[in-house]
Amino acid sequence: MDNALRLLKVKNPSYPISFDIKDANGYKKRHGISSDAELVEICYTFLDVVKGCRLLCQSLRK
Repeated sequence: MDNALRLLKVKNPSYPISFDIKDANGYKKRHGISSDAELVEICYTFLDVVKGCRLLCQSLRK
């Protein structure tokens, strides 16, 4: 998540930001992420962080 935020700080994306959660390389299995509910929670956490950063950036521009 930190890497995504670092990249977004220097960019102004014109397309939506996507979060890829497929498991082609076995990452989820190796890190004990097994349920769909857990994946949904990870996605919501990412969205909350991005929204929070957007609001912070908007308030700093005023």
